[in-house]
Amino acid sequence: MKIIIYKTNEIPDKLWEQIVRGFNASFEGHYATKEQLRIGATSNSLGYSYHAVCIENDLVIGYNTIIPNYYLRNGKEKIIIGLSGSTFVLKEYRKDIFIFHDMYMELKKYCAKENIIAFLGVPNLNSYQYSIKFLHCIEVFCLNYYVLPVKISNILKARKFSFLNILSELFSLFLIAGNRLLTHIYNPTENKANYRIEINDAFLEKRFKDKRYKSISKGNIKFTYVISDENGIKCAYIMYFGENGIKTLKSLTIAVSHIFRLEKIDIIMFVGTLRINQSILIKVPTKFQPRKLPFTYNLLDSNDSEKYSDMNNENNWDFSLLNLDVR
Repeated sequence: MKIIIYKTNEIPDKLWEQIVRGFNASFEGHYATKEQLRIGATSNSLGYSYHAVCIENDLVIGYNTIIPNYYLRNGKEKIIIGLSGSTFVLKEYRKDIFIFHDMYMELKKYCAKENIIAFLGVPNLNSYQYSIKFLHCIEVFCLNYYVLPVKISNILKARKFSFLNILSELFSLFLIAGNRLLTHIYNPTENKANYRIEINDAFLEKRFKDKRYKSISKGNIKFTYVISDENGIKCAYIMYFGENGIKTLKSLTIAVSHIFRLEKIDIIMFVGTLRINQSILIKVPTKFQPRKLPFTYNLLDSNDSEKYSDMNNENNWDFSLLNLDVR
């Protein structure tokens, strides 16, 4: 068994074919093509990702990707942080619990030489304990869900109460109209976090080049969203919103208004940290959240633990689906 680290453009086509087969066999219901995986790996600040490929007898049995992006620390220091994702180990090899560990450690050694400071992750239920105990990732907080329930009966899957849809749509319309009026006199901006991804037009163009994303520009306001069917519930996920590159209530309200008017959806959702005073999306209580989304980090050099100790503070992070699409 051997582990090889590649940058995206270094992976041979024949290897991509095996990676795609392994990915689709491991993630039922999440079929991906080679082109989709390549787009996902190149839609970032650097234009490529780092990939650990575990091979035994010429067969790809494990795979892990680190997606690098530029982050701003304290508003001025530019650093590179990687996101761990697209991980799989073929079912018949999962008895060897160290395959993922070994790929992750090889990536840490390689990426440390590439001046990457830390790996971030949002492990699912199956990999959470592994991430904490084996990889020694540090959990900081859980991502929040913010929603506008447009068609409440559809969300609850209670057709006999379909009349509730009229009430929830009127409620949504009231919130949108009220906030649009409010933004003419009060337009709060985001409370910028100590750690936030560097956003500019070039980054947004790369990040959302996949055709599934809908990116809209209205003057100095830009926003991006994606429509997804979640077990029969049509959901619009807001991926990004901003006014002159800064999150504002006005840009959020215009994004929500646009989706409400032009898309046939049941719910509008934002997942992540929402560091802005707003009253258009409702924060979902923890016990009603669809699933837990723990945010973790792992420093590549233990000698940096004191310098970057502020990573332990939830209030120092701005992280959402913009950073990593964990839907």
